[in-house]
Amino acid sequence: MPYKLPMVALLFVWGALAFGMSPGFQAGMLATAERDAPRAVDFASALNISAFNLGITLGETLGSAMVARDHMALTPWAGVALVVLAQAPLAWLVRRSSRRSIPVPAAG
Repeated sequence: MPYKLPMVALLFVWGALAFGMSPGFQAGMLATAERDAPRAVDFASALNISAFNLGITLGETLGSAMVARDHMALTPWAGVALVVLAQAPLAWLVRRSSRRSIPVPAAG
């Protein structure tokens, strides 16, 4: 690697941004759980953390398997495939929530 210093700087920025997403996701998920299922906030929080851990596990397993088989250049595409796969449950949730009628509060 001829550009070690820029690579270290980019890895630092990438890490800061990646770890900075988690609190925002957690806060949004907790706000949604408090609104829609106030008795299940702890369970929703546990599911959120579990989803993060599952994503980490799947990513490192697929990436290490590809590197072991000398397919390191294809690992970004594996990441893209996993991101697309992760969108499936989100698309289902959006479709499901759009079918529910959300009551609009009456004006005071």
